[in-house]
Amino acid sequence: MLGHMSTQIAVRLPDELVASLDRLVRDGAAGSRAELVSSALERHLRHLAALHDAEVLRTLSLIHI
Repeated sequence: MLGHMSTQIAVRLPDELVASLDRLVRDGAAGSRAELVSSALERHLRHLAALHDAEVLRTLSLIHI
């Protein structure tokens, strides 16, 4: 997790996603809906950062050709 402080927010999700979250929590894949949502968001943010880094490296390699 990014930090120990947390802020509660309201998020509207489709019923199908909530059912999937509940199933994963029930099956023990996570301790709570919040844990799953936080994990997915952190993973997505890392993915976006990696895409950005790849673009920077691609741009730098084009400059040095």
